[in-house]
Amino acid sequence: MKKITVHLDEPVHTFFARLAAEQQVSLSQLINETLTRFVAAEQSFEMMEARAARARPGAMQQVLDRMAAHGLAPLHPEDALPSDVDRRFLEKRVRAARSLHEEGQEDK
Repeated sequence: MKKITVHLDEPVHTFFARLAAEQQVSLSQLINETLTRFVAAEQSFEMMEARAARARPGAMQQVLDRMAAHGLAPLHPEDALPSDVDRRFLEKRVRAARSLHEEGQEDK
């Protein structure tokens, strides 16, 4: 681990100190866990974008078709892939989710 010094505003410090006491962990551990969750959230968007870029159009429909061929159906009608879904749609959804996430981060 690397050691860093962080200057917190008094209300932020008070909040984290109270939360750390409630969870019975050190302030350092709570801040580390919070930053770890933030990094994981950021990386998940990067991972989704990378996977969307590698997606093969029609691959999910092939899986659903194989399931149907073996007498298996989606667990719920909403689990069925709409016929007009393609890579551009998936990429657009990932970009929209990332945009919403980034807008939320700017407000903080």
